[in-house]
Amino acid sequence: MVQFEYNGVMKRYDVKVPFVLADEKDMVMVASISEENKITLHREISLKLLKQIILRWDEYEHQMSRELDEMFPIQECKHHMDAETCIFCVGMNTNISREILKQKRRENNMPKIIRTLVCPDGVTGLNGWQYLLTDDGEEMEFDSKASANSFLLDEGGYEQEHIDEWIEIIEKGDK
Repeated sequence: MVQFEYNGVMKRYDVKVPFVLADEKDMVMVASISEENKITLHREISLKLLKQIILRWDEYEHQMSRELDEMFPIQECKHHMDAETCIFCVGMNTNISREILKQKRRENNMPKIIRTLVCPDGVTGLNGWQYLLTDDGEEMEFDSKASANSFLLDEGGYEQEHIDEWIEIIEKGDK
């Protein structure tokens, strides 16, 4: 019997198999599978057991995807013919990857914003991300990374080296 247990701290699935020593029975972790489906072996195991783990993992993944599909059924797109890539339907369709969504945002010219970990008092990283704001307290938006970069150079008085090292220009939806 192979058991998969998600480890949220390590962002992986621990693979456990039964182990008996004397009269003590326990589940022992022999491997882990990353979220990218890469297997790391923690103990010497036979090829037969490795094959069993791979087959069980494939079954487990298939079962999990079926359960997700049942929880979040794909609905017809009301906005476009292609529901797989419609950015309005992303909440309804669990099959859309982050990459497709980012690509669609770029195609739709998502505004760019500026952030840094350096606080106005010079402390780095202590208070989290600091965003460039307008006088009204809203995030300042730019049409492109180039326009945001030129604003920092011209209006902000920053040198390009400082911008490259300490400042990020990201799409507004990627916070």
